[in-house]
Amino acid sequence: MRCYRQASPILDLCRVDVQEIPVKMELRRHSAVHYKDKILIFGGEDEVYNENNTVYILDLSTGAYSPAKVCGTPPRPMKDHTATIVVEIGFMLVFGGSPNAKGAVHALELSGM
Repeated sequence: MRCYRQASPILDLCRVDVQEIPVKMELRRHSAVHYKDKILIFGGEDEVYNENNTVYILDLSTGAYSPAKVCGTPPRPMKDHTATIVVEIGFMLVFGGSPNAKGAVHALELSGM
């Protein structure tokens, strides 16, 4: 990883050398959160407007990028949601989304990550 510092100590712009991506992916209207040394990306829509409910992981220490192996019943495919990490309970929470997920909250347990 190569990092470029701005004059402000608050903003660090980093470039991660990502390994070859094993899945075709061009997402928009998704959510992304930082957890430990990983970026978790959830949902969104692809270049032809198909919504998805996949969790992808970008490992910042290795540059590896892949779909996450998750268990349980995933939420419906969605876009336009938001996500946050609640470290104290070890969950990524996903709020809202469309279509038809207004007011919904979904949780992904992060143990073992």
